[in-house]
Amino acid sequence: MSSTNETDNVTAEAAEMQADVPAGLKGIKITPGKVVLFKTIEIGLGALIMTVAGWITGKSYFALLFAGLVPTTHAILIGLALAVPFFVIFELAWWIRKKLGVPTLNSEAFIAQTGVGGKAVHSLAAGIGEEILFRGAIQAVGGIWVSSALFGLMHWCGNKSWGYMISTFIMGFTLGMMYVVTGSLWVPIIVHAINNFLSFTVADRLRALLPQ
Repeated sequence: MSSTNETDNVTAEAAEMQADVPAGLKGIKITPGKVVLFKTIEIGLGALIMTVAGWITGKSYFALLFAGLVPTTHAILIGLALAVPFFVIFELAWWIRKKLGVPTLNSEAFIAQTGVGGKAVHSLAAGIGEEILFRGAIQAVGGIWVSSALFGLMHWCGNKSWGYMISTFIMGFTLGMMYVVTGSLWVPIIVHAINNFLSFTVADRLRALLPQ
């Protein structure tokens, strides 16, 4: 019985979230398998960028990437400490955009049909794949401004919201600075993954507490 109720709740949630999806994107289903595949392709793209840039400049971008991917207790603790404040700040940014009448996109809209496990897989894959591509590869080659701009542009392509693009540009810049300051990619990976998971699971509850 509990399994049936859980399925019904997920189905109802999916229907509600789909109301926030732009008309041209309705009907798209994002499964954990698709997310893992897409983020694996992003890692491959990052490797290609570093290979070409290294061939042109003679620099070893892979050495920098691998150094940033060495896990340390210090980096993990910093990532865990920054994740919730990061999430809260950008949820407030969502509220400000909404109050200003800037089009917003419900972050759960595309994956509401998945359970908590699927959302966890989605969040972890996005955190690893996007951070390796944008912070590990593009930022190393083109700098933090280029990587942040492309990060924002990628999210704009997903929903055509300029407000969301600006917000994700700032988000990308913040994640990039975390990498610059700590020298560890695990800090932005952890912050990114936890931010996504909280956005997919508790954001609506938090938004309900904000003044309408």
